[in-house]
Amino acid sequence: MLGYSIKEALHKNAHDLFHIEDSDHQDKGCTILSTILKDQTCVQKVSEFKTRDGAEIPVELTCTPIRKKDLVTGTITLFHNISERRKQEQELEEAQLRLKKPIATWPSWLTSMV
Repeated sequence: MLGYSIKEALHKNAHDLFHIEDSDHQDKGCTILSTILKDQTCVQKVSEFKTRDGAEIPVELTCTPIRKKDLVTGTITLFHNISERRKQEQELEEAQLRLKKPIATWPSWLTSMV
């Protein structure tokens, strides 16, 4: 999905490979990384990852720390592309706006009956 071969990704810092640096990172730091360092599982309904060629894709993710004794030594990160879901949500929102628009132009006496 992200375009990396196993050889390119194995034993690499996943954060550096595909996590997008945005203004939140600069202001607050990476919420995923800080959650993992607290030895907790991080769940994000919407995040952005970058592909090998630099394209950004929306993802939903769960990231869980891997521990060896009491030390966090890595993570298991599960994610899936939510581009299609976001497209459908946008289409639904646009359809709802189109449906509401005609009602807004009705006379007030008529809208009170709806």
